[in-house]
Amino acid sequence: MDCHKEIRWASLYLLLTFAVCNTPTLFSQLQKTEQFGSLSLLIKGGNPASPSFTVLSPSLQSRVAFRGQIKQIIGNRLIFHKVPDVLDPANTDKAPFNTNQFVAQKARLKAHLSGDANGTLDRIDVLNGGVGFLQAPSIFIGLPESGSSRGLDYEPAEAKASIDANGTVSSVHLTSKGKGYVSAPTVNSDGGVHFVRLIDEESNKTGRFYRIQANTNDTITLSNSYSEDLNDVFFENAMIEIFASWTLGDLFGYDNVQLNSGNFLSADTIYLKRDSLGTDDYDAFFHDGNSWADLSDPSLNADNQIINPGEAIVLARRSIVDLNLVFSGNALTQSTLLEIPASGKSSIVNNPFAVDMMLSDLIASQFITTDPSNTFSWFADAEQEVADNVKVLTNNVWTTYWHDGTNRSIASKAWASARAGSGVGASMTQLDISMVSGGIESITNDTGAIVITSTSHGLLDGFVVKVSGARGRKTNSDKDQVDENNNVVADGSGLVIESSANGYHSILVLDQDRFQLVDRYANSDYIQEAAAHWATGDGGSGYSQDAAILFVGGGGQGGRGKARVENGKVVSITITEPGAGYVESPEILFSLGGWRKLGGGNTPQNDVLIPAGSGIMLVRNNPFGVATRIQLKSPL
Repeated sequence: MDCHKEIRWASLYLLLTFAVCNTPTLFSQLQKTEQFGSLSLLIKGGNPASPSFTVLSPSLQSRVAFRGQIKQIIGNRLIFHKVPDVLDPANTDKAPFNTNQFVAQKARLKAHLSGDANGTLDRIDVLNGGVGFLQAPSIFIGLPESGSSRGLDYEPAEAKASIDANGTVSSVHLTSKGKGYVSAPTVNSDGGVHFVRLIDEESNKTGRFYRIQANTNDTITLSNSYSEDLNDVFFENAMIEIFASWTLGDLFGYDNVQLNSGNFLSADTIYLKRDSLGTDDYDAFFHDGNSWADLSDPSLNADNQIINPGEAIVLARRSIVDLNLVFSGNALTQSTLLEIPASGKSSIVNNPFAVDMMLSDLIASQFITTDPSNTFSWFADAEQEVADNVKVLTNNVWTTYWHDGTNRSIASKAWASARAGSGVGASMTQLDISMVSGGIESITNDTGAIVITSTSHGLLDGFVVKVSGARGRKTNSDKDQVDENNNVVADGSGLVIESSANGYHSILVLDQDRFQLVDRYANSDYIQEAAAHWATGDGGSGYSQDAAILFVGGGGQGGRGKARVENGKVVSITITEPGAGYVESPEILFSLGGWRKLGGGNTPQNDVLIPAGSGIMLVRNNPFGVATRIQLKSPL
């Protein structure tokens, strides 16, 4: 398949709705917040002769199989702690996993309702028993849709599996039929391809992930195709999570799919870019009405074809009917990796976060080089044919960008705060942007919201202020100082802690010397120190020329500006296009510059906006470039 001739990217309508909920961990001292929700994609109709093409970037699967701490690293093996069994106090050495849990082919199961008035389940059928289980896998059943009182009209169903001598699930027995089911819930089991991701925020390697090759009851063996030093990535007591990858069947369905089924000429087609192939080569898959098939050999069942983390896919829609696809999952909030292909090859990757990002954020300046012998970095050059290229979907066609090396020496990026537009039509004005800072003289500690005193602060309502370096002596709900065991002590003897004022907060100005942190309450008696300060921005460092900015979000569009650089840092911002509709505070995105557009002449682009959930193609032109992974910092 020649993607440059055949594929024309269809425009993409994204509706990202994420609800926050707490996911319990295997360690009670850690509470991790995940962003669950759905991604809605409007797929334009096409026809067999002229399909419409759309890039799809699903979120992660929502169920985290394990989250915990590493006990030991030996080569490519991670060993985990055994812990007391809360259900069997006599067993003080409970293993965290079942052997083969993360590599066995998982079973496909289907629930049936009983039809009674209580909304119970009747049975669970085994459609495909999977293979490779050494112990019966755990069964996960979706929650009831109705009912309000557990045990009365609401009760999640529960089940246990049995396996045969071949490690295949032979049957699933309902141990509780549940209550409150309106429709048959989804049923999943252990098994499938899994990956390990480092999530420890104490590491600069946070976000690195590796496929699991094998696992025992306390050890996982990792694939390491980039030959990285795993002892440099993982460490003792580092926090990791294990998650399952998508497959075609998991993502689009197995025997019942929304996409158009049929033969390879009429069915919708999924294209997966493979780094092992050339720049224009894809693996193609279609649904034949019963299962997913590989276009190169339709006799092969491709239900379990893996979609790797961070991989974007291409859908060719051959039905004339528009289709709205909704994917549910876990929006990535932690830093991760961007995989860059080797010389002469390309890959399709995605913006994995639930917010828009600039291209200069996806490929940060520290990973850009003008030295072709620096084989692990993104290669910049004034000539498009020489530099590594990025292709972005724009108005249904490929738009090519490359970096010319400008501003690649930036040590720290500038940032600034914006409030809702105060101009005509909620347009942005100079009064709506701020990049100043000041010292903190006092922080209140009463039952109301926190009030900060900073003489002649010059702030206005609605700005976001970052408070740093504030400490205080811990207090209880009665505002008495307490020690580390929460015992009341004399004033001046309380435990010194980080103030709850630290962080990013919207503010309400009280007068020229005081402002209030919206919805934030104090936890300590403030200790005045020189390190405590607030800021609405920072000029960064390492800039070689002026930078452009965009105002993104807040309900508006069209806002642009220019950041003036002196001595390597941004010293001021001027609005060049006020935009309109900024009824809430937008985000200010700073461009690093240097991105040029094919057909755009010699003028560097300000930057390129990559919408949440969208995909881009990376083309490696550097003749010495090797396949590598670079850090992708989370903007959340």
